[in-house]
Amino acid sequence: MYRLKPVLETIMKTDHDLFIGEPDHNGNLRVKASRLGKRFLSCLRGEIQDIFDQFPNSRFNPYFEAFLTCVNRSELMLGEFHITNARGEHVPYLVGRLNRCVEDIRQITRSFDFRRRLRDYRRPVQKNYDSLMRYIGGLFANHSRLMIIRLDLAYKEKHRRGLTPEIVIQHRQALLNELNAGRFGLMHGYASKLEMGRRKGYHNHWLLFFDGDLQHRDTYIAMQIGKFWDDVVTGGAGSHHNCNARKDQYETMNRPWFPRHSPSSGNSVSHTLLETAA
Repeated sequence: MYRLKPVLETIMKTDHDLFIGEPDHNGNLRVKASRLGKRFLSCLRGEIQDIFDQFPNSRFNPYFEAFLTCVNRSELMLGEFHITNARGEHVPYLVGRLNRCVEDIRQITRSFDFRRRLRDYRRPVQKNYDSLMRYIGGLFANHSRLMIIRLDLAYKEKHRRGLTPEIVIQHRQALLNELNAGRFGLMHGYASKLEMGRRKGYHNHWLLFFDGDLQHRDTYIAMQIGKFWDDVVTGGAGSHHNCNARKDQYETMNRPWFPRHSPSSGNSVSHTLLETAA
């Protein structure tokens, strides 16, 4: 999903064909894709239809819906492997379908109706983001320094099948109770988002704001919270990703604490907040 949106945004700005037929080293005709065409084909790996089937009552990003509509209309849900390995007289027909699908995507994503649906889809996301920014602004206004921990909590694959929303919410609340009780240090606030994905199953994104006096211990505390989730809260069924352990990948974590009125604090945390709010 995350690679699909930028690909479609790029496609809608172009007008050229992304695919042609070209002989391989044996003289057999094959599908040759441009750089953008290769990115488009990589999106076919995601088994988009399965996601729609698994979550029939969910509201999806309009880019996601446009992609599935056009791919199904062009009968291209056969996947990237079959397309890149096609050879012979079938290739011109396949190239035509691919380019028609891309043109179909351009027509849909450039339409007024699509822009309207995109605005409607983004409105609650922006509302959540604005609310979070006000909340975080209040935290920075009331505390001299804050230490930020970014943590993703999930479940081991072998334990996902029997999970229900009720169990997941119970686990989340059990962890929150311990956080609020000060098990890992003085916590001033948090932001959390529960998601359900086809590959990861149920998982939580957490943004935790601890007292700034705990600075330089962020990686250790994040590890302790993750292990507590894995071993205690979920009884060994949990898994976690400690984002503070890889600060180079997260702008916010390059300096995991901020002084009051720091001019960079709001901008640095906003990217992470947007992910939590979306």
